[in-house]
Amino acid sequence: MNIQEQIDKYVWYHKIKIDDQHSTPGDDRIDFNENLFYHYNYINWEGKKVLDIGCRDGKHSLEAESRGAGEIVAEDTCVSKGSTEFLLPHLNSKITMRYGSVYSIPDKYDIIVFAGVLYHLRYPFIAMREISNALDDDGMLLLETAVWNNTDPMSLLWCPTMTESPYETSSVTFYNYKGIKDNFAMFDLWMEGKFVPDPSNDGHIGRTTARFRKKASQNPKVKGLRSYWEGNSHRFHHKTKEEQ
Repeated sequence: MNIQEQIDKYVWYHKIKIDDQHSTPGDDRIDFNENLFYHYNYINWEGKKVLDIGCRDGKHSLEAESRGAGEIVAEDTCVSKGSTEFLLPHLNSKITMRYGSVYSIPDKYDIIVFAGVLYHLRYPFIAMREISNALDDDGMLLLETAVWNNTDPMSLLWCPTMTESPYETSSVTFYNYKGIKDNFAMFDLWMEGKFVPDPSNDGHIGRTTARFRKKASQNPKVKGLRSYWEGNSHRFHHKTKEEQ
């Protein structure tokens, strides 16, 4: 079976160049990679341990590999047959593609790629916590997501029900720009650089990319509140007024 016959055997999500004559077809409507690759240019990939969450066919993982990343784990809840059976072996890639969920990340990584996933999550804060815990200190997160084009100075999150979603029914979590920046910061992920493309304020749903660095919060109030946010025991009512 020749290369084109191998390509035609599978359904593809990403458009990935194989050689000068062949590429996977992908879907132009859902290809936002160039904006995310802008942020790749600000990272030293050499020898880094990388996790690609929601990897689909592995375009972001392959880009990381081409830039010298070391160990690369590409995870999805629906693993690409085209990539595991044909593409990765054909390219002699060392990427490990496997089933995995953002709600449970067992290992530590230098860089995490989180593209096209956040806006599908009903529990986005759990995902933020897991990503933060999985990043080594000074590690980097690369985000691509749908965004509510709202430049309000308040951090906002729009959570439509299935039938009210401006996308398809699985898209239910839309932060505005400040909401993205501020809420990742609450999990020690601090935005560097700028949103790409530049923020819009038309009220529609668009796409954005950003990068964040893992740095432990120096705010003692935030540190003290984390256990409370998790629903754990707290001290607010453990004392009498005289003991306070």
